[in-house]
Amino acid sequence: MWFDDLSVVDAASGREYVVDGGFERVGSAGHEAELAEYPNRLRDGVFAAAPIELRADGMYLDSMEGWANRLNFRRSHFSSVDVPLAYETGSGRTAIFNLFSIFEFTKAMSDYLHDNNRLLMGNWVLIDFPFLGGLLDVPGKEVHWLNANNRFEADTDDVMLYRRMLSGKKPYPLLLNVKFEHFTSEMMRKYFDRSLFYAFYPGMFSHDAATNPYFENPSNYNRDRSLFLRYVPLIRELSTAGWEPITRATSSHPQMLVERYGSDPQSGLYFAIHHDGEGWGEALIEIDVHALSLTNRVRLLDVMTGKVIGRIAPADRPQFRARLGDYGTQVVRVLKDTPESLFAYAAELAPPMRVVIARHEEQGKLAHERAVALRALTDQIEDDIRSPRASQRLRALDAVRRLRLAPEEADREDFVSAAAALENALSDAIARSIGLDFDVALPDVLALPAESAVSVTLANNGGYVLGIRSIDLTFDPPGRVSVVDSAEVNGALHPRQSLHREVRFSAPLSASEDTAYNARVAVSATWTASDGMEHSFVLARTIRAGVVSSFEMRLIPPRARSAALRTEWLIEVANHRDRATDVPLRARVEGPGAAMLSWTATTARVEAGSVGLVTLSVATPEPEQRATYSIVISAGTANNEWGSVTGALLRFQTSKNLLSDSNVEVRVDSTFAGYSLAPLRDGITDTTGLDWSESAWASSDISVPHWVEARWKSPTPIHRVAIYWAEDGGAYFRSENYRLQYRADGAWVDWPETDRESTATVDTYGGVSPVTTDGIRLWQEAGGGHAARPDLLWLRELEVR
Repeated sequence: MWFDDLSVVDAASGREYVVDGGFERVGSAGHEAELAEYPNRLRDGVFAAAPIELRADGMYLDSMEGWANRLNFRRSHFSSVDVPLAYETGSGRTAIFNLFSIFEFTKAMSDYLHDNNRLLMGNWVLIDFPFLGGLLDVPGKEVHWLNANNRFEADTDDVMLYRRMLSGKKPYPLLLNVKFEHFTSEMMRKYFDRSLFYAFYPGMFSHDAATNPYFENPSNYNRDRSLFLRYVPLIRELSTAGWEPITRATSSHPQMLVERYGSDPQSGLYFAIHHDGEGWGEALIEIDVHALSLTNRVRLLDVMTGKVIGRIAPADRPQFRARLGDYGTQVVRVLKDTPESLFAYAAELAPPMRVVIARHEEQGKLAHERAVALRALTDQIEDDIRSPRASQRLRALDAVRRLRLAPEEADREDFVSAAAALENALSDAIARSIGLDFDVALPDVLALPAESAVSVTLANNGGYVLGIRSIDLTFDPPGRVSVVDSAEVNGALHPRQSLHREVRFSAPLSASEDTAYNARVAVSATWTASDGMEHSFVLARTIRAGVVSSFEMRLIPPRARSAALRTEWLIEVANHRDRATDVPLRARVEGPGAAMLSWTATTARVEAGSVGLVTLSVATPEPEQRATYSIVISAGTANNEWGSVTGALLRFQTSKNLLSDSNVEVRVDSTFAGYSLAPLRDGITDTTGLDWSESAWASSDISVPHWVEARWKSPTPIHRVAIYWAEDGGAYFRSENYRLQYRADGAWVDWPETDRESTATVDTYGGVSPVTTDGIRLWQEAGGGHAARPDLLWLRELEVR
């Protein structure tokens, strides 16, 4: 973007604050003196003299690479740049490459802000030009993770790693630009999970970076509030630890990716594992402890679920198995398995607990007096954790239990998760301090309806006799899962003895309404210390696990917009049972016209723990106007249906277009980011209701000739050519300087203007006799587009009959 004749005037005094609004006197004599005469409001007013509450932490630059490819031919600017000049290919004209000007400006801004202890953020960066990232403290990028069929389609691992690598240890925010009514809660979960893996901050804006922003619609952020609360603190942890380019870990499966954050358990060492795809992925993850110089025993903790994955001695071969669903992410923290390290980790979790209390008070979910009391309790817990005295640490453990049960009026999931993490860490630390290994295992995913069990193992590796009174299991949220039996123990656990118990539980089909549950195992015990004092305490471990029905079903795509007579749908059936199952499927179509199905009833055999795929073909008649159909897939029998999914088909009326033949070669000089050639030849001229990327094709926005060319294998009679101009905001972008041409004897010939009929929306060419040719070309001269976008060629359809 260029500014010329810029003026900034004080409305009250009329004083002009811009020295050189035309940007022509840079380097001229007396320029430095002029600068000294005029105050710079940004420098002196905001960064120095302004009240604290008005000061900026830095600056934000938008669309940094958006216009980087532009050329500046203004010769009077040549003497003002400190970078080499470039030239325009073809004409050879000398120019300033706009990217170089952006670099100069960004470099000056970066140096100035850093000199003033401020930060610089840039959006739309690290795409084509990597060196801009070195000037920024926070690079970022807008993303569109929906495809033309409104299916989730994330940026590839190569693209994400390119951004991560060039950002190094800097934070990198993404800005999701989609129509959020099409971006389901499950898609949003995938977006957060994938962002977490690369330690990118997930942000949201709007589908066109202007209207209907995500954060102006409470139904959006209230639906996704739990994702923000759950993922953003973890992303901050990884970002603070810092991305490491050498992973020091391997995965046995190519779609199960691994990244490392941090280098030392003392300051924070994490491994992130991500399933790069749909369905389920499973892999063996192996960590190179020698390359990481891990000389002490460590424990691996899944910070998202609360599970202790394992304890590893330096001589061990550290391996663990990771199993993740669609674009799922697991974050494993490596901690030194010493009491001091575990108590230090527990103390780290007190400040986040205070943040949760403060947030609930701000949102009116906790009364002020209640919040003050809970904060005081949390402060006391942290002080007791940091104390070397065992009695105070045990007191802290009891206080955490009371903290966890306190806020009935608060957001239970948010509050309980923070308290459970603190309770888990402190229980581990206390158990380790008395030589007790405390392990809890339960299924990663509970397939409903089903019975299962929590496995509890206690191994006394210390020198004390421990009294184990009971092992209790509870679930949160309550009411969905019921405990079948309890594990009364009431016995002594002597040194070098182990105790193993299983507590069975059952979950009805209705429990599938919850996406996850928290299982809390509490071990009531006594410990006689070396001073002869007996201490009673409760060690607890809360583990989060997923809840799914025995089968899950998905229709791909969930929504389709088609101009074709026949469309294909894919039914995906996931079997979470431990045995292969034959799943009966039934299909029907609801809508105008007599639609035909390739099958109305079939059976899918799905192996245990895997996904089965069935294809359904739907044929619809040619509509007189657009028509909407519903495709309904039911699983089970008519008398015992366990689930169904519904898809929507928007069927468009299409015009006859020779270009829709796949044998016709269609080429263009360039394509604007996010667009494709498909709309040029799909036969859809009424694009109402289509997304911008589906309704039109656009060239690059550069001042060069733009063209669309179609070629046939042999000469073909052409009776009519219609150019449908793209529409945006109610305006049609008809080019002002263009030519329609056809090939004759190997040369391009202009179609006679006398054969043209024009409206604001479409230009039509057709004479009395057809033109026989093997090629048609639409040629727009440089700068010959619509007055509002002169460097763009923008079309809904190029129709040839």
